[in-house]
Amino acid sequence: MTYQASPDWTVHAQGEWWEWSNFDEIRVTSPGAADLVTEQNYNDSRSLAVGAERRLSPRLSWRAGLKLEETPTQAAFRSTRVPDSNRVWLTTGATWRPTERAALDLGLAYVKLEDTQVARSDVLYAGSPAATGVDLDAEISGDALIVGLGGSYTF
Repeated sequence: MTYQASPDWTVHAQGEWWEWSNFDEIRVTSPGAADLVTEQNYNDSRSLAVGAERRLSPRLSWRAGLKLEETPTQAAFRSTRVPDSNRVWLTTGATWRPTERAALDLGLAYVKLEDTQVARSDVLYAGSPAATGVDLDAEISGDALIVGLGGSYTF
């Protein structure tokens, strides 16, 4: 959804829904051996985002936004194989148009993962003489900085 608040300000909002609930497992098959299965049991998830864009001049605009994104993972099935948690995105960017037909875009996104726990017990090599029980108790945390640079030319 986009709303033109004034000639120089535009406000954006977005909601997304993902049907992750059909991702039940990671299955590895090998001829002559039992399948290795890691349950995932994802939930459907959603995100909400808001942002604004400011036209600073006919050739330069700036934008910023915030996105809250829900993880599809469930605590009982979360692992370090697919470490995930709720995320907060803080974004900013600019577009510079040196000519009527050319544009240069720069974008930055900081993504912060919410601290969350991984606590599970697994049996590695189940059904074989090498079967080994493993207990995992860990905390997931992290962040990322994403930088994007792009250009376009209209013919």
